[in-house]
Amino acid sequence: RVEIMAATEASSLLVNAHLEPQFASNFGKKTITTFSSFALLINNITGPGLVAICIAYQHGGWFPATFLLLVAALGSVLSAGLLVQTMTRFKGNERFQSRVEFMEMARALFPRPAYFFVFCLFLFNITTSNVSAIVESAQTLDSSILMTFGQACAVEIHPNPGIVCISKSSQHSDSIFGEGIWYFSFGYILLAIISVPIGLWNLEENMSIQTASFFALCILLSQFLLQFLNNGIDPTLLPASDINAGAGVSLGSILFNFAFVVTVPSWVNEKRNDVNISTTLGMSITIGALMFALMGAVGGMAYKFSHGADLLTKLSMPDQWLATRVSAQLFPPLVLVPGIPILSIIVRYNLLENKVCGPVMANIV
Repeated sequence: RVEIMAATEASSLLVNAHLEPQFASNFGKKTITTFSSFALLINNITGPGLVAICIAYQHGGWFPATFLLLVAALGSVLSAGLLVQTMTRFKGNERFQSRVEFMEMARALFPRPAYFFVFCLFLFNITTSNVSAIVESAQTLDSSILMTFGQACAVEIHPNPGIVCISKSSQHSDSIFGEGIWYFSFGYILLAIISVPIGLWNLEENMSIQTASFFALCILLSQFLLQFLNNGIDPTLLPASDINAGAGVSLGSILFNFAFVVTVPSWVNEKRNDVNISTTLGMSITIGALMFALMGAVGGMAYKFSHGADLLTKLSMPDQWLATRVSAQLFPPLVLVPGIPILSIIVRYNLLENKVCGPVMANIV
């Protein structure tokens, strides 16, 4: 009976036929520690969503926002756990001794049309998440340049192509250059110079940056909370439920950030053997959810948010403490930017393991 059960279990194992030895150097080693794992996962959970969470609480109401937050956190715990369990079903990876990426599981389990569909969703999810962080970071870098040097310039593409320089920020847009303008700004170019080379590293090589970013996140959020309390808390700004025209987008940002689950397999592949997966995932998701709830509830009672505004815009106003204004300018480069290369690395790993392209093209993609 034991022999039959062992044979049945062995026959049910999946096979990763795509991870070839010549590509091994394009993946990281198993060196990620427990603390680095916490830093990486919490950074991936928070990200751009922290900037919009106050609007979600104020425009949607604290009850729908908190309920959705709990549902998203619980769903991410369950889905991440099932992903990790599926990784152990691959032959030779029963104890994570090999490597299995997110899309390799889809390739092994789904029919070919469904596999291609999921791959497109996977790329779309990570790309949109990155675009959100890139835009927020580039706009804030532009604002920092304007604040520091008294002038900011960009190459305008539409509607009036040419060089444009400003000495005063637009009051009607998140961008200092105003609405309806397509441009390449110096802040955007500086962002690319910083993030693209880091995206060529492997995941485990980014851990020192992720750890520093996590410490920065904790310090900056503490400063923001102190500013909230100094401004004064007005409970009337935070209704129990008040779904309005802008609430859908704001509430959607909560789900958007908890889509970090697609990055979990890459972390598992490069974590050290002594890192407890269940504990690390559970604590990281819990801490991330608490950060969202605290920032959303307290921030939602500290400011009146109009449609299109975000938290960093409020924190950068002249009537805020200098330390708060500086912290608001530092938030994107120290917290959002380090997450941009991580998502790019995840895409590269999946393209390589699924033999979609070689290392050079995978990096370009």
